[in-house]
Amino acid sequence: FVTNEQKKWQGALLLKREVDTAGRRMDIETSWKVQRWCHRIVVHPSFDLAINFCIVLNVIVMASEYEGQSAGHSRIIKDSNIVFTSIFVVEALTKICGLTWQHYWEDGWNRFDLFILGGPILAEIATVISWLGVFRMFRIVRLFKLVKSVRGLRALVMTALAAIPAIYNVGTLLLLLFYVYAILGMSLFENLEPTRFTDFTNMGNSMLTLFAVFTGNWIFVLAD
Repeated sequence: FVTNEQKKWQGALLLKREVDTAGRRMDIETSWKVQRWCHRIVVHPSFDLAINFCIVLNVIVMASEYEGQSAGHSRIIKDSNIVFTSIFVVEALTKICGLTWQHYWEDGWNRFDLFILGGPILAEIATVISWLGVFRMFRIVRLFKLVKSVRGLRALVMTALAAIPAIYNVGTLLLLLFYVYAILGMSLFENLEPTRFTDFTNMGNSMLTLFAVFTGNWIFVLAD
């Protein structure tokens, strides 16, 4: 489902990223032994493989949770989440130390990793503070870290990001059409008595009615 032009664009973006990464590797020169050690770890191919293995293993552990599980099973899952969160924190710190903060932040995927890392940290805090329980769902976002490692998924995400301006234009056109048809509905059906799903008494309700029709709920509007 990808055109030749999109394939060329994907290839250009991937090539740019590889060149930038190689440039960062060559530019990092330091006499600090710990930083050189962290840098060798980060650029080693086995480092990403180990992180991906931890991600998959963490997802499997989370998937093993079920209603009515024993206290021991719940404890294992809780401890596992703490261990995996700690691993991902160490990963981020190792990259920052090995690449330096400037080079680390220049890579958009690293910024994405930091954003993903914030969810599990909030989830662990939520286990202590009850009113933050809604953040527990953010543990599952760790799975999105695999996008960076899978070449096909990475290219697809980059293509989707590049298409955002065009999507914005399409959305603006749809909003304009909604506006026109909402005014038309108010003119034609203003005297109809409002029902559960049909209401053209004002602009807001007209837009909501059109949205219901647009999203496939036209049968309820037709029944009213």
